[in-house]
Amino acid sequence: FNASTPYNWQQVFVGGGGTVTALTTSASEPGFVVAAADVGGPMTWNPKTGTWRHATDHFGPENTALYHAECVAIDPKNANIIYYSAGKEWQTGESSILKSIDRGKT
Repeated sequence: FNASTPYNWQQVFVGGGGTVTALTTSASEPGFVVAAADVGGPMTWNPKTGTWRHATDHFGPENTALYHAECVAIDPKNANIIYYSAGKEWQTGESSILKSIDRGKT
């Protein structure tokens, strides 16, 4: 990001449905962004490819409640560490706080 150059805002293809419930940026790594979605869980932004990657792709059908994310946080000193709230406790009774130490890959 260069403050002297205006940013050209555009729509971003996410590749899923639902609502983005939260968006956060990394304090330690400019350009690293994580979004939380109510369908599909958290997604990480890849600025090199201009695409989003779902962090819950490794979950099976038995974990569908964990595909819902209300909030997300990136560790302020280590962008590899991501936390997010998961679950639809009002619907299934399941909820968790999940942590990834590899940028949402697992």
